Amino acid sequence: MDDLKEIKTMMTEGKIVLDKAIINHDFEEALNIFTKAINKSNSSNQTSQTNQLHHLRGQCYFKLKQFEQAEKDFQEAILMSDDKSKLLFYSSLGK
Repeated sequence: MDDLKEIKTMMTEGKIVLDKAIINHDFEEALNIFTKAINKSNSSNQTSQTNQLHHLRGQCYFKLKQFEQAEKDFQEAILMSDDKSKLLFYSSLGK
């Protein structure tokens, strides 16, 4: 349970950094936070948040114009999601 709490905390922190990055165009810090959270999620088998983390990291890659990486993360988010969540992830992939 501690791993899930830590992953959710990293996600929240990453979202705050991503919001700031949109203003100052510095997405590297948010990208690093989301990557750490994904790695933590994978290593502790806490996959319930992983689809959202991939989507958020994909947004960072998209803003950095690293479109192949963004596409991979959006596709990963789609594969891991239930039907309700997929629409948002497909929308990001479509961009």
